[in-house]
Amino acid sequence: MQMRYSLSISGFYFIYFFGYGALFPFLALVLQQNGRFDGAGIGLLLSLNPILSIAFQPLWGLLCDATQKPKAVLGATVWLSVLASASLLRITDFSFAMAAGALAVLAIVQSAAMPLIDSLTMLTPRARANITGRSDYGGQPASLSRCSPSASFPTRTACRFPSSPS
Repeated sequence: MQMRYSLSISGFYFIYFFGYGALFPFLALVLQQNGRFDGAGIGLLLSLNPILSIAFQPLWGLLCDATQKPKAVLGATVWLSVLASASLLRITDFSFAMAAGALAVLAIVQSAAMPLIDSLTMLTPRARANITGRSDYGGQPASLSRCSPSASFPTRTACRFPSSPS
């Protein structure tokens, strides 16, 4: 069960970043060719993602807390991100307002994905298998707080994890 869950999380990360990496490095070129924007306009449009992410990530967290269904919210936002990305690539000639609107929708729905999947990654193994501190999550602060300081960076051998009840 734990292995299957781990593979599904790994698969999600792979597919998500594959799609993210296929679109965003080339988004400036798409905007330049399809929208015929200058450098300042493209820079302004591309700055919408981090600005709107700062504003909307807490709202997605509140929605998940209110509904108690983070998997459903994650699934909905991922599919909305796919639709918004596809609409950006399908439009051949658009105005600045249309591009800003499409990128704003993409930024808003996309800002939920990483915090939600990180939260599900950290919470579900502990809830399902009652595992506390046995998995290495790549240096998360919760596991680093149990590590004794070493010369450079705390290593796995310097960590003292609590033993599980037998």
